[in-house]
Amino acid sequence: MRNRAMAIGAIAASAALGLIPAASAGASTGTGPDAVGPGTTGSAGPATFDQFAAEPIDRQAAVLKPLRAIAGALDDLGRGRFAADYGDVVMDPVADTVTLYATSNAGAAALIKQAELDHPEIDTVRIRVKLAAYSKTQLHAARDRLAAQSGSLPYHLVSVAVAVDGSGLEVGVDNPDAAKNAASPAAATTDAATGNAPAADPASIAGVPVVISQGSAMTGQTRYADSSPYYAGGLITSGGWDCTTGIPVANNSGGGYAIITASHCAHTGAVISNGAGTKEGTVSEYHESWDAAKYPVSASGAYEFDGSPSAYDPRPLSGTRYSYNGDSVCQDGYTSGVICGIQVINQDVQNFQVRGERYGDTFAVRGVIGRRANSTAVRPGDSGGLVFAIPSSGATVREVRGIVSASVDGHSDEIFWTEAIDIYNAFHVHLV
Repeated sequence: MRNRAMAIGAIAASAALGLIPAASAGASTGTGPDAVGPGTTGSAGPATFDQFAAEPIDRQAAVLKPLRAIAGALDDLGRGRFAADYGDVVMDPVADTVTLYATSNAGAAALIKQAELDHPEIDTVRIRVKLAAYSKTQLHAARDRLAAQSGSLPYHLVSVAVAVDGSGLEVGVDNPDAAKNAASPAAATTDAATGNAPAADPASIAGVPVVISQGSAMTGQTRYADSSPYYAGGLITSGGWDCTTGIPVANNSGGGYAIITASHCAHTGAVISNGAGTKEGTVSEYHESWDAAKYPVSASGAYEFDGSPSAYDPRPLSGTRYSYNGDSVCQDGYTSGVICGIQVINQDVQNFQVRGERYGDTFAVRGVIGRRANSTAVRPGDSGGLVFAIPSSGATVREVRGIVSASVDGHSDEIFWTEAIDIYNAFHVHLV
């Protein structure tokens, strides 16, 4: 019989992060209903996301389902043939809208038209359009230019986030004064004789506007004696470190099953055991860019241990999506059990100073930041655990989003995770 008893998980990793998405900018050029709350019934709804997050899960899921469909349709096209114009999407369950950021009205209109053709079930009346100064593709290139110079700067890059509104980059550093001084008029004057932009100015290097902030330290965050087939949410131990089983997967070719957990918990060759000390498997590969490790197992099952750490309530997993700004998700680390009401506040953050305490190394990770206002979002031992969404009202299934990577020091209400689709692509696997 599967069981899961609560155990205290060790802190598994530390990193640095200190970014909040920039305030939305640009005039709305879209059309749609002036909703007074979630849904279009005209009845008064919650006035803030915190109030929305306090509503019953089924109510939240009913509101979010059509918004997720719209955001997913737009984002799929935006990452492909419409990349030149696409900025980002932001879901607003309070206003019952999805905002599309694009570099031109014509580009936005073409994207929406194609999304409606590809997905006639979506309600495009809920889409708002706002102009973005840069496309996501341009901002990713700008981020890469800045990252390439990180070793020669008079400050350390902690993280770089793509601004939700497409206005530029949000850069977290260890010494904001040094970064701001590098961008000062005095620094520009110093280099005037050569005609070159200040070599350390982050905006000049990136080629886009930059908002500089202080990077905040970030700390990585088990159910107990799981057995084959292994589920998400179980306690795993390796080398004295406690973490959580994340995504149960199968290989795209050649057969075989595996579990995905956080790479800062275990590298290649590390033996993974359950809480009772029974071996589950050995890590075969890991990718630090997604803070993810894969260990083959005899069998994995598409379920997660739902509820509190001491509960036995397996729920089926079905489907995988990216997380979009404004969406609401849950996480299921072993120490915490299921925690919901986590709002996506930036879906496109690259952290350059993730430090794994077990291995003492520092590496860069791309992922998502979420916040659970005025409440703990993640705890030590939750690392590697499943991040998921409830796809519709009354649904017992869970939709996979990613795995827990870390929490932000000094901000227990914030959580950082990496996305499942990126992990699947890196390991050539799929949800079992």
